[in-house]
Amino acid sequence: MIVRALLLGLLTTALAGQDLARLPEWARGPAAAALQEPVPAGADAWVLLERTEVTYAGDGELRTTLRRLVKVLGERGLDEGQLVVHSLGGKAEKVKRIRGWNLRPDGELVKLNRDDVGAVDADARGEVSTDYLTGARVARVAVGSLVAFETDLVSRKPMGPAERYWLAGAAPVRRWELAIKDANGATARIEPRHWAAWGLQPESLPGGGLATGGIAPVPQNEQAHPNGLNVEPLVELCFLDPGWSAAPSCASWDSLAAWVYGRYRPAIAPTAAIPRTAGTPVEALGGIVRWMARELTCKAIYLTPDRGWIPEPGAEVVRKRYGDCKDHAACFLGEAAGLGFEPFPVLCRILDGEVEPDQPPFPYAFNHAIAALRLKESLGLPAEVATPQGRFLLVDTTDRYCPFGFLPWAHQGRRVMICTPAGAIWTEVPASATPVPSLAIDLQGQVAASGAVTARVRLGETGNAQGLRFLLLEGGTRALREWLLGQGFHLPANGTLAELKAGDPLALDGPFEASFTLALPPGSALHGQTLDLESWGFPGIPGAVQKPGIPRRLPVAKEAGPSLRLRADWSFPWAVQPGLPEAKIDGPFRRLRWQARAEGTRVRVELDEDLPVAHFDGDRRAAGVAAWKEDREFMKRLHLTGTSYRKD
Repeated sequence: MIVRALLLGLLTTALAGQDLARLPEWARGPAAAALQEPVPAGADAWVLLERTEVTYAGDGELRTTLRRLVKVLGERGLDEGQLVVHSLGGKAEKVKRIRGWNLRPDGELVKLNRDDVGAVDADARGEVSTDYLTGARVARVAVGSLVAFETDLVSRKPMGPAERYWLAGAAPVRRWELAIKDANGATARIEPRHWAAWGLQPESLPGGGLATGGIAPVPQNEQAHPNGLNVEPLVELCFLDPGWSAAPSCASWDSLAAWVYGRYRPAIAPTAAIPRTAGTPVEALGGIVRWMARELTCKAIYLTPDRGWIPEPGAEVVRKRYGDCKDHAACFLGEAAGLGFEPFPVLCRILDGEVEPDQPPFPYAFNHAIAALRLKESLGLPAEVATPQGRFLLVDTTDRYCPFGFLPWAHQGRRVMICTPAGAIWTEVPASATPVPSLAIDLQGQVAASGAVTARVRLGETGNAQGLRFLLLEGGTRALREWLLGQGFHLPANGTLAELKAGDPLALDGPFEASFTLALPPGSALHGQTLDLESWGFPGIPGAVQKPGIPRRLPVAKEAGPSLRLRADWSFPWAVQPGLPEAKIDGPFRRLRWQARAEGTRVRVELDEDLPVAHFDGDRRAAGVAAWKEDREFMKRLHLTGTSYRKD
């Protein structure tokens, strides 16, 4: 009773005259309770309550109410006065209502005005969809404000009543809740992910749901870590409704895979528009892939919400000359079926995290689709996988620069799900399918007594090491030139790049080659007996991995990167000696060998670099930070002394 009386008193005697009773009823208790707790050190805002209430209304429909209460603690926390809600639009998902309150520190209450709510198209570059971002901003937020938002959404998503909720953000969270208000006969499956690693304990809510508290923010200054999907705390919610069959079930991977196969099957048919290459099956399949690379572009145009998951027929893709990953997969599978191969769609995740081995069935676990062909016998291609259900060839035609028989680098080591009418076949992409991309740089340079520097450069790129093929094909010579001037060779305004020649970006039977000349007057500086030269062709210096003196929270991790081979012959006006004759590092983030040999006025430079996979978790995080710092210091020294030459 004493505690309750204290809380009631706080409702009318809050700091600086704030009357907490003016907040919506659901926000008063958390606001009052927070007054008795220490404010998180160093935070600009404190999320006092993040509550999601979900009702399954049947027939795949979710009705959701989002409630958020935030205390603004510093100037950088003023952005908490705005709320952005993503929705699929159309009949799939709509924001029905947004309400907002700003209880200022002087006691004034400012409510959200209808004019302060608006929706904008959420399409990214090169995409057209029904997605919307609905934004709201409550006025006159100040340090000390209590800001509350309440949002109602109605969803009937093409992939069924399933949703993912993130717990951590830029600000610490005092209390987080996911409440199931009514399942209407369905079973609510709630899967917490990565809670233990974040130090969180789940608490069951009456009537169904989970809650927790004391959620630390996502570190804002830590670099080189896994994608948030694989490390940050989240919850995946699925409603299992046996009476609803218009969307896939999350009951098992088999049911999900069979549903996906059923949606692809009508789109898989030969088009008769793609020319057939005579010869062996490998030659015929390779001809299809090469034709698609030259004639089709990868682009997402979604005029209905379900197009994010349902492919178009191959004939339509060929007619329009574009499609997204699903469309490309269906088009290739149709042509392969015409050659007698048994076709299957494949779901996978690339770039934006990966599907973990313990991932429960969830329709949004994937972000990419490719193709698989069941093989009666091996075709001798690197992208073949052997499974208990047979041998398959994996093909991704969305990367126009990947030779047939291989997979793009982004698939390295990923788990993929082959979708068959009988269910899911999980397999891992073999290392042989994703050869390490590389860039070879051959440079013939000359330093004049005036300090002017010129060089003739030849590049040879395998795979998609630096995206040179993409730059040329999508943006022409101008885009390739701009990359070389900037990110490639860092020429200042007085530098020039001329005589640029480049090969065919879609000729995939060998490296992509480009050549050009560089000129920089002056490109060297003489300080006494020491000459400093440009670092043309050098790999970059990695950024700081985090702020010093702050314990590491996230794992230290870095995916493998392309290899680099630099060979440079420099001619000087005088005999010189290199400032760094030899150097090497064989660390977890980089293996690099450097050698500079002088013969009179000429210097031969050789640099070979490989970037392996590295991961430091748990107690090894501090070791990962130390290894990153060592790598960074090595690269600083290479740039400083590897470009320095001493006059004999």
